Amino acid sequence: MKRAIMYLLCLAALPWLGGCNSIYSNYREIENLLVVRSVGFDREDGGTRFSLASSANDDGEPIRMTTKGGSITDAMERIRNYSSQEDIFYPHVEHILLGEDAARVSIEDYLAFFCRSPELRIDIPLYIVKGGTAEQAVLETGSDSRCISEILQTEQERLAVSGDSNVFSTSDIYVSMARSGAALICAIKCAPSAEAAEDDTQMLTVIADGYAIIKDGRLCGYIEPELSPAVWMLTGDMGISDLTVDGSGGDAVTLQLNHCRSGITPRWDGDALVGFDVDIELSASVNESGRPLPLSDPEQERVLCEALNARVTELVNGVLRTSQELGADFLNLNYAAELDSPKKYAALGGGFITLFPKLEINVSVSSRISHTNNISNG
Repeated sequence: MKRAIMYLLCLAALPWLGGCNSIYSNYREIENLLVVRSVGFDREDGGTRFSLASSANDDGEPIRMTTKGGSITDAMERIRNYSSQEDIFYPHVEHILLGEDAARVSIEDYLAFFCRSPELRIDIPLYIVKGGTAEQAVLETGSDSRCISEILQTEQERLAVSGDSNVFSTSDIYVSMARSGAALICAIKCAPSAEAAEDDTQMLTVIADGYAIIKDGRLCGYIEPELSPAVWMLTGDMGISDLTVDGSGGDAVTLQLNHCRSGITPRWDGDALVGFDVDIELSASVNESGRPLPLSDPEQERVLCEALNARVTELVNGVLRTSQELGADFLNLNYAAELDSPKKYAALGGGFITLFPKLEINVSVSSRISHTNNISNG
């Protein structure tokens, strides 16, 4: 009898466990979905211009659309009118773009929307379109078969190993702003592509162009591309990067940076914070040189190391100087000071950000040349 009752209970439970045959009705047929991979937001006449690019459709072409609304939500709802036969699906969004004008007014409303949206993940990479609009980047770059999503995916993979820049997610940016009131966002710009369309017209692409600096919720400046490797060094998140220095004979030598370790130590005078000591250790190899450089000669290695140390010191000081001049602690130095001495940090008169532009920051760089990749060096 007990076995029969258990059998009946199992049968009664089957409708709830049946996966695709479940009575749960809030599902959508995948063939009816417009799967969005990239979205862009611009400020326009006090409202929001919303642009999107989808995955390729049955014809192998991505769908691009744009519309304007009084708010972010309104613009995203209005765009559904342009896709009346398909259900727009946002959970697969891989890239979010923000136009420069929108970022200069405020990014806080956008970040708040991204973080609370039930359709967008909080770990989506965010980009600011330097000197342009998200609409142009989403609608006009690429070709009929390759759109902004594929371009940014390729660029993101390149940046992961090149050291040219770093791509931060919406959650990374939100946390940094909560900690120090400042953050970095990967900057991109629209530029002519090396490829030509089938009708030989010039195509547009997007490329990384340094970092956008956010302070008090607004875009306040940029770190130019030549200084970008220093950000990787200071955050201890450096990929494989190339730097060119002068060798012993004045010839240009390209070094590949293979490893970096950085440390940031607050410097106190009693209870007063007076500065920071930044220590960076590098390991590099010779990638290219105009003439043979036998690293068995200690003098050759000494000259290269000195040149590398000087160049890295210049780059790091450039980033730190920009941070202090703007009063934007995007490297979260305040967090390092608080971790080092919570009691002293809490007692800082006027708060950290008031002291920050006046703090003395000493940079020390040491390096070693491990080997050469240039076979002409023997």
